[in-house]
This record gives sequence, C-alpha cells and structure tokens, in this order.
Amino acid sequence: MTLGNSQTRSAESALGNYTTWLNIAFLILAALLTWRFFRTGGRQMLTMMGGAPSGDGAAEPPAPDGDHHHHSSPAIDSHSPPGG
Repeated sequence: MTLGNSQTRSAESALGNYTTWLNIAFLILAALLTWRFFRTGGRQMLTMMGGAPSGDGAAEPPAPDGDHHHHSSPAIDSHSPPGG
C-alpha cells in the first residue's frame, strides 16, 4: 500500500458517497417541510381536529332503525324512475 492510496481513501470517506449527499438533502427537505407545517398553523389544525378515532372501527354508528344511509345529490335520486 502506498501513501497516496491511503490519502485518497481518507479524502473519499470525508466527502462521502452519493447516498450521504442524498441523506443530507432529504434531511434538509424534511426540516423545511416541518418548519412550514408549524409556520402555517399545522399544530393548531391537529388540535382542532380532535383526538384519536373511536376504537370500534366503525366509520359512523348505525341508524336506530337499522336502515342504511345513502349519500347522494338531491338533484340525482337513484330511487326515482328515469324521466320522472
């Protein structure tokens, strides 16, 4: 091993390879996005949205009469015959 080869390797390790630079770039990006989140009121938005969802896994409680709720536009009624 020559002295020049040892110096080249230590210089390469000090500069890092492309994955080191990608890691640095994405850390900077994450820091910028986190800063923007807090700067634009993200914490207040999360507080306003409330706590954790209910633990039963249901999106909404069932109707008391057991009927399913259909969400549709008032202009389009799927239960009326065409043209009428």
